[in-house]
Amino acid sequence: MYNKTIALVIGNDDYPDHSLNNAVNDANSISLIFQRLGYDLILETNAGYISQNEAFVKFREEIKNYDIAIFYFAGHAIQINDTNYLTSVQTDFASEGRAIYTSLSLNEVISVMDRSGTKVNIIILDACRDDPFKASRSRGISQNVLAPVFAPRGTLIAFSTSPGQRAKDGQGANGLYTSALLEHILEPHLKIEELFKRVRGTVFTFSKGSQVSWEHTSLIGNFCFNNGQLVHSLNLPYSLNVIKDNQYVIGDSAIDEIISDLKSGNFYSQNNAVDSFCAINLNNIDKNQLFICGRLILRAAHQGSFNCINFVRQLEKQISNLSAHLQIHVINGICYDLYFNSEGSFRQNQINSTFFNEILNLIELPKFSATLEFLRDILVPYRQSLFYIPDIDRDGVVINIFAIETKAKDHINEQEVTISSVTLNGNDIYNEKTKDSSSEYYFDDIIRYHVVDKYLSDKLLIPLSKFKKTINISVEDYTFVNFPDSKIFLK
Repeated sequence: MYNKTIALVIGNDDYPDHSLNNAVNDANSISLIFQRLGYDLILETNAGYISQNEAFVKFREEIKNYDIAIFYFAGHAIQINDTNYLTSVQTDFASEGRAIYTSLSLNEVISVMDRSGTKVNIIILDACRDDPFKASRSRGISQNVLAPVFAPRGTLIAFSTSPGQRAKDGQGANGLYTSALLEHILEPHLKIEELFKRVRGTVFTFSKGSQVSWEHTSLIGNFCFNNGQLVHSLNLPYSLNVIKDNQYVIGDSAIDEIISDLKSGNFYSQNNAVDSFCAINLNNIDKNQLFICGRLILRAAHQGSFNCINFVRQLEKQISNLSAHLQIHVINGICYDLYFNSEGSFRQNQINSTFFNEILNLIELPKFSATLEFLRDILVPYRQSLFYIPDIDRDGVVINIFAIETKAKDHINEQEVTISSVTLNGNDIYNEKTKDSSSEYYFDDIIRYHVVDKYLSDKLLIPLSKFKKTINISVEDYTFVNFPDSKIFLK
């Protein structure tokens, strides 16, 4: 899976005599989306030709370290001698030579991305493709339509219009094309070809047929902007550097020393750090630092720090010295880290269930209702990946199991049952795995029936207190139960 992406975003409004209304807003809006998707970002708005070129040079130098590169431009574009140029707000149109010198060559952008070694390159141009002098509020400064461009292998180039059409600058905060892109780009697991097909349909409808977006692609594999890594929590009341805590810069305060030791991965340092956390007066500590401490204490507990394990298991007692509203920030951090990694990305199938039941049971207490709502709100966008969401599934979840009695292969004279299907809300969630190679080995999970509830709770991330199961046959507590590892739990 491609997971390291850089994006260069440029949006230019302030053209002398040919100003635009929405290009800067478009650039800012798409930049926020790229940040939420976990992409590294270079952003320039109302760029002069020097700053626009410097941004591109930075992009050119860094792109080789990434799997995916994205270039987005909103503004005026021109064609000179069959070459397309993306203009800065200082582009000089007095002569072709001056215009070329003060603009950015689209061919150069394509060439740099093609030579970079990236696996996927995406170029998105919200720029007009005809004569702009006929209407100052349309995008594109040229006396001709833009020259044809062709996408090298592994590249998709998306235009806001078909050749000879004018891009609508929009009546609201964003232009028509980028508005449509923003509407669809966050759809989880949506292949890029389908994404731009939906964008085209939206643009065509709202322009009443006068604008049709267009793409040229030579992509080989599949690509989705949102593979489930979307950071919805940029809207939460915490700083980005604690949501994506790998960006947190350690200071020289006492609490920063604790944060540094918790991050260290050294059990001795982590043990001392959580002791110090419990000992100091936390009532004057910033909410962001309490949030990140909660995150790191849980992470250290998962890593095996004995004192951090005790802290999590006795969480209510450990934070009792804090005022009620500050307790919430620590617990919010712990709950957030349960589901999201240090980059602020959803953990998908890598959620550690070790302390899951203790944490989820604690936030059911009335005094922690704010955390229950906090966790509910950040998990709702991942409903398709989760079998249980706190507060929404407050009445619990019923799992129906269909089992078949079989003769145990490895347990002499003992019976066992093999699980054939597991259904939730009428859907079978226990599906056959797809083997990637014939050399891959599978090992069945064989457990006693009396621990099946805990096994399913851990696998499905449903608290035991919210979990109820039915089974089609009568099974004794110590009967062996076989969950074939040729199957996997999938929603």
